[in-house]
Amino acid sequence: MTEVRHEQRTSVKSFAWPTSMLPGNPLLAVATDVNGKLLESVASAQKEWVEFVHRRIKENLAASQRLLSCKSATDVQEVYSQYFLTAFEHYREQSEKVVQTGKSMTEGLGQTMEPRADEIAQKTRH
Repeated sequence: MTEVRHEQRTSVKSFAWPTSMLPGNPLLAVATDVNGKLLESVASAQKEWVEFVHRRIKENLAASQRLLSCKSATDVQEVYSQYFLTAFEHYREQSEKVVQTGKSMTEGLGQTMEPRADEIAQKTRH
């Protein structure tokens, strides 16, 4: 049996950028700047998160080692008490960092867009 294939052909123009997206367009410039700022912020947030997870894993391992050396129930209680106090403090600090990072990200994006707002408004009206 012979199989018949119908290939869909696309025009070269189907991949062309609209003239409004050509270099020199203020919207494209702003989008590029915003994407750059956003990627920098996301990379920074990821780095902070990895550092936090690393710190917590180290603390978890240290607590396990301390538990192995406990001689009494009181020792176990003391290790767990210290572990939970430290964990809550780390999570509180990390939560504050996340909020601050989000705030900085929003402010940075606003500062990136603000200087070009008038230029964009004028270009889009014409």
